[in-house]
Amino acid sequence: MTTKAPRKDTRNRNWMILVYPESTREDWKETLNDLMIPWACSPLHDKDTDDNGELKKPHYHCLLAFTNKKSYQQVLSIAKKLSAPNPKQCENVKGLIRYFAHLDHPEKQQYDVNQIVGYFGFDTTYYLQATVAEKHNAQREIRQFITENHITELVSLYAYTDKHRPDWSSVINSQTYSINKYIESTRYSNK
Repeated sequence: MTTKAPRKDTRNRNWMILVYPESTREDWKETLNDLMIPWACSPLHDKDTDDNGELKKPHYHCLLAFTNKKSYQQVLSIAKKLSAPNPKQCENVKGLIRYFAHLDHPEKQQYDVNQIVGYFGFDTTYYLQATVAEKHNAQREIRQFITENHITELVSLYAYTDKHRPDWSSVINSQTYSINKYIESTRYSNK
């Protein structure tokens, strides 16, 4: 008696597709919204280059985040409605969302994370939270800014952050006590 190997499940909850504005329908976002599934879209990648330095066709990266697993054929039918190339399974949602802005690829064109948009409840900010290394770097920048600019009150730091460095907000909010203590310590050491 032979036993069959278990069949690999090729379905997935998370799928990625590329959408080329020049070849898709004008209402492609509405078409995806009509599906009422959580999904996310990158900024328009219109400055990407290939290995020869030639500009690639402008495109959007999209993540479709289904609540249940979908087969390749099911997702392909959606991609076809958008005249998009074949979909691919997404194994790492955070990695893909960060790729939307090339955050972990400094050699590539950088795109604005504020232009990454989530639809139908997809929370892009959850996946764009700073890494531990990014938080440490931001803390060093904040301390340096406090020292160089003789910041003596937390309110002054918040005012500057709100206007000029919103990327510092989450670090300041999560480290308010230690940052305030640093401000106090510089205040007293300057006297």
